[in-house]
Amino acid sequence: MSKTQPEQSGHGQIVVLVKAAPHPSHQYRETVCTAGITYDREWVRLFPIAFRSLEEVQKFNRWDVIEYRWRQPRDDNRVESRRADQGSLVVVGNVSPNQRYGFLEPLIVDNLKTEHAAGRSLALVKPRNLTFQITKRSLAELDAVRTEFKRARDQGSLFDRELRPYEPCPYSFHYSYDLADGHHEGTCQDWEIEGTFFRWRHQYGEEGAIARMQQRWGTEFLEKEIIFAMGTHSRWRDRWLINGVIQMPSEKQPTLL
Repeated sequence: MSKTQPEQSGHGQIVVLVKAAPHPSHQYRETVCTAGITYDREWVRLFPIAFRSLEEVQKFNRWDVIEYRWRQPRDDNRVESRRADQGSLVVVGNVSPNQRYGFLEPLIVDNLKTEHAAGRSLALVKPRNLTFQITKRSLAELDAVRTEFKRARDQGSLFDRELRPYEPCPYSFHYSYDLADGHHEGTCQDWEIEGTFFRWRHQYGEEGAIARMQQRWGTEFLEKEIIFAMGTHSRWRDRWLINGVIQMPSEKQPTLL
């Protein structure tokens, strides 16, 4: 008896957990790492998502439920990856705070090496012994990022939606932490953390924004239960990135299912 072949296309829904900061793309101008979990608790990675090109009604946040058409990619063999039809994407709901803990808790793991060995490239972990650090990026680094985004943007079609120049965050945000498989360090790719910096800089100035960033992500979050949404790099499949920092409710709530 032949093995059942995996589906090559279809419709899907996920609860969004990952919306990472944009990256320049020669093919798509810029893309945002987007991933989430189905109601059957299966991970899905969607690409290419050019988030800033979406219609306003399509733009999603963490915990939104999105629906989309997809097909199996030819250039990404990670088991969770789906090539999304961006035009089909629609926000159809949201997971309320009192449902989130029970939904995610069964998916939390403590060993990324085991996940990689099993062929998985997305995972939730509960980090221990965390420390948080903010690093100022050099002017040369920021100029190089701006150049890459401009080059990618200029390659767009005349029919593409015009995008404002992307301004990279002048700081990078880092965590060190422990899991069962040892000590880890990583840069936080979560777009929310960059968006918060720019919003607070506008309100409080740069020094005030940094002080509040350190207080929230480096003190308050460490006193609460947080989990990291991790994903492997598209080129270096054994390199795990912190794609999302998720604060869990202070009290355990019943499951979503």
